Amino acid sequence: MVYLLWNPTAGKGRAAHVMPQIEKALRDRGCWYHIAPTEYPGHAQILAQEAVREGAEALIVAGGDGTLQEASSGLIGSNTPLAGIPLGNGNDFIRHLADLRHCRSEQERIAFCLETVFARKTRRLDVIKVSHLKHGAAHYALNIGNTGLDAEAADYATRLKKYVSSASYVISMIRCAFTHQPFRAAIEIDGKKQNHLLTLAAVCNGDRYGGGFIVSPSARVDDGYLNVCLVKHMTRLKILALFPLILMGGKYSRLREVENSLCRKILIDYEGPRKICLDGNIFTWEGPLCFEVLPKALSVLSLI
Repeated sequence: MVYLLWNPTAGKGRAAHVMPQIEKALRDRGCWYHIAPTEYPGHAQILAQEAVREGAEALIVAGGDGTLQEASSGLIGSNTPLAGIPLGNGNDFIRHLADLRHCRSEQERIAFCLETVFARKTRRLDVIKVSHLKHGAAHYALNIGNTGLDAEAADYATRLKKYVSSASYVISMIRCAFTHQPFRAAIEIDGKKQNHLLTLAAVCNGDRYGGGFIVSPSARVDDGYLNVCLVKHMTRLKILALFPLILMGGKYSRLREVENSLCRKILIDYEGPRKICLDGNIFTWEGPLCFEVLPKALSVLSLI
């Protein structure tokens, strides 16, 4: 039996329209499944934990990156593999499970991603553990954890999605370029301390976010390391130049304000509460935060 978890709000409600296609494909292949919608923030994690307790052969998550992030938090350390069906606006993490470049429509993407379920090809991926040191809470990210300009843009983009879903992140980034204020942060990367006035800080397991912004082109989801991108304070004009360089395959790294590091653990401390983005899900936390890699912590179904 597989668990089919879906987010009714994903992709401006498109999920409800494509669920019959997904269920029919499972029935046609003789796949016994249990289906459950998410009902509130954090519910995907609870449903994933239930799938593990019930001994599910796999957990299929139909939704966006945020739903995958929540669900994976309930699978960490288990042998229940995760499969994804992209129904969100960005769908950045799913590219590490299936090469969707040849798919011309949403229906084709869904059918191809379901093949990861039927093929039963498993692999294990790294996960980012994010510890809120002041309160002892721990969260997880599959793809990228970030704060600063890009987290502010992701937060504002969530309010635009119902109007301009495909362009919400780009519009939000341009808007935030004019409203963003740099922040001072004490950074410790694998024990080496530094202090910067930052535009943004991104801790990457995957290579892209925001629906195709390649922030860390060398990042690999199964190499046992995190790629850290620190963008130091820059002028607003330079911030506007940053966006097309990121879209051009991460060529922004040529800018002198950009510093990239490979590590296993990074501590970030700052004053006051800040927006923190984990795979598109927004939190408001005070520092310090600890980001560390959990090698091969998550089992997934993958065609890559």
